[in-house]
Amino acid sequence: MRALNLMYDALIGAKVPPDKALAVVQAFEADLLEKLVARGELSHLEKLTQSRFEILETKLEAFASGVKSHVELQSSGLKNELTALDSRLQNAVTALMTRDESFSDRSLIKVGGMLAGVVALALGIAKFLFA
Repeated sequence: MRALNLMYDALIGAKVPPDKALAVVQAFEADLLEKLVARGELSHLEKLTQSRFEILETKLEAFASGVKSHVELQSSGLKNELTALDSRLQNAVTALMTRDESFSDRSLIKVGGMLAGVVALALGIAKFLFA
């Protein structure tokens, strides 16, 4: 506030009427206080915004971790199902071949084609899910 007193004294020294000099100093003081308050509010707002961004970042990381775990679980389940399906198909082919010694090449080609179709379908599903 020393600067305000010096400003008042300078205005009086420049022959400004005391009531006008006081009005100028008071207006300057009010403007200065307003700017200081605004800076304080900006600082508070900046801290609040930073805090909220940190909270959002933490929540986003937790969400991403949950999604990753879910995808890994689904991937594991799909791999198990594909392995089981492959095993059942191979068992079915083996059973058909051993049950009928005269299993024709044509039937073998049909079963092989079905097996290839199932594997291609499974790979397509896996590619869709994990791409």
